[in-house]
Amino acid sequence: MGNPVAPIVSTSDAGISWICSPSQSEWITSLQFVSENSGWAAGMTGILHTTDGGINWVYQFEESSDTFVDLCFTDQSHGWAITFTGNIYKYQIP
Repeated sequence: MGNPVAPIVSTSDAGISWICSPSQSEWITSLQFVSENSGWAAGMTGILHTTDGGINWVYQFEESSDTFVDLCFTDQSHGWAITFTGNIYKYQIP
């Protein structure tokens, strides 16, 4: 039996209907958007990023030996993520 999955879902009609992200398949522990389209999600094995409002997600960073538990982004170029064991990762685009 694999890890349970808590999918990321999105809405474009104020919550009347919801769409499950087809490109995301892991347990999410933290989610943050810095704009309408740009967001990050911390998960069991890495950090996912979306540039289309949560419809599609791609890995920005994968770490199979630790679980990411939280993340914080100040803007689209600067962010931090922490793992269950206390490792802190910095994300920065010059």
